Amino acid sequence: MERLILSTRLPCVVSSLFESHPFSSGRSGEIRTNSAEIARMGARHLLEAGLRRFAFCGLANLHWSTAREKAFTQFLKAAGYDCSTLRIGSANWMKRPKWIESWEHDQPIMAKWLKSLPKPVGLMASNDVCGREVLQVCATERIQVPDEVAVVGVDNDEMMCELANPPLSSVALDVEKAGYEAARLLDALMRGRPATDPVVWVQPTHVVHRGSSDVIVQEDPLVAGALRFIREHARHPLSVSDVAGELGVSRRTLERRFFAALGRTILDETMRCHLARARQLLVETDLPCYQIAAEAGFGSLKSFNRSFGRSEGMTPLNFRRRSRITPTHPPGNSVAPANASISSNLAADSVRQPVTNSVGLTPRFYSI
Repeated sequence: MERLILSTRLPCVVSSLFESHPFSSGRSGEIRTNSAEIARMGARHLLEAGLRRFAFCGLANLHWSTAREKAFTQFLKAAGYDCSTLRIGSANWMKRPKWIESWEHDQPIMAKWLKSLPKPVGLMASNDVCGREVLQVCATERIQVPDEVAVVGVDNDEMMCELANPPLSSVALDVEKAGYEAARLLDALMRGRPATDPVVWVQPTHVVHRGSSDVIVQEDPLVAGALRFIREHARHPLSVSDVAGELGVSRRTLERRFFAALGRTILDETMRCHLARARQLLVETDLPCYQIAAEAGFGSLKSFNRSFGRSEGMTPLNFRRRSRITPTHPPGNSVAPANASISSNLAADSVRQPVTNSVGLTPRFYSI
């Protein structure tokens, strides 16, 4: 496929399925996911749930899946934890002509592996397709999700995640920004400009928390109750006294047992949940910062800006801008803004006639 595309000698930007090496041609670019950071984000999500046993289920013969598996196991090893792994074929009817046969072969293998894992276990799947298959086998084998196996996928395919049972938690990727950057790269290549960086990176933004990983694993029921209360009230200002009063214990007792179990204070955990809520709102909404500060449980915009800057090393506005892109274009050209409706743009494009660009090439687009 790569040789066929490059043999056309046309500028192209390709979304690679392998991500194993850069294209050699100076007239091409490639879209890749930041698999290492994706895996680290998934691992941190499961660690924060209190899980201490881990597994990774990936897809065989796909470099990006292998890269995520490697980064996931290395991150956990550095934290002092082992990780069990399994690779299966992709039972995806859109990509495999014999997907039913593939799934019938892999399903009993996955079932045996899942039943052998020490419970409770935090499992990361290489993508949402794989995560859905894990949930399907767990349901068939009556393995409780998330109490026995907590699952997180990748891509945040909303339809797939929301229709899973239970709904699948997933690492969200900033694919819209990568799409605009890929278009910008292709425009430069078509104008005969050399690509300073031929790779467009798709970055993870946050974990969308759903039912498949909604578990708090703590031997101390008091600490588990505190964690649950803090996470359920992340949009409200909370003090240690609020948490202790809800649980009916003294502040000193709760602080001592909380730190002994997790190695961090109640205020640290409260701030972590507030900041996670703020990051999600900055990425997923256009709410002004003062409203995000209120929705994320901060007492004031000033305290929000100060806490966010200490955590992220940048202002909330810069964090939002980093996750978005505003296309630049020559005068006279009509380019939709980054937050425009993609569907309406595609509908308009369907009636436009091909044009010849500045280097005499008629744009030709292949969807493979």
